[in-house]
Amino acid sequence: MITKASVLIAVITMWATQPLLLDFGTTGNNQEWFALNDNVMGGVSSGKLRYTPTSFIFEGQVSLENNGGFASARGPFEAMDLSKFSTVIIKYRSSGMDFALSLNNSRLWYRPNYKSKLPNTNGQWKIINLDINAFKEYRVGKETGNSIDKKVLQKIIRLGIISDEKRAGIYSIEVDFIKFS
Repeated sequence: MITKASVLIAVITMWATQPLLLDFGTTGNNQEWFALNDNVMGGVSSGKLRYTPTSFIFEGQVSLENNGGFASARGPFEAMDLSKFSTVIIKYRSSGMDFALSLNNSRLWYRPNYKSKLPNTNGQWKIINLDINAFKEYRVGKETGNSIDKKVLQKIIRLGIISDEKRAGIYSIEVDFIKFS
């Protein structure tokens, strides 16, 4: 017998398992990302983010001068419960250096964040699947050896793309979409 409660449970279950898609570009649903580089801490790296009809392109130069060494593109602060997802699918192409997809659960820069590597694709489009439970914990850029857990995934407040090599050089990364499923 179908009851109102069983229909409600089915709807909630369906909603809870629906993928979360961040579709970039001027026709997408996510155009609030911005560049945030080491110059917020005295470094001199540069980077600009711009949107195309189907993606965003983040490009510039990482410098190690003045204790610099990173460039990043960040999404807006927004509460997200990612604990119901197991996979992150990202379509991107990059050149110049490796990047990482970062998940933050604090606004404080010295609190841990969680990253998964996005290898340099030498300008070729790639679609890669990342295990969300395999994201590694970092504190001030150094891996701690810990992995992300469900409690942290329930309280993510920001996503980002960050240079992941701590070396000087010119870079470019273009991101079409990020999908959590």
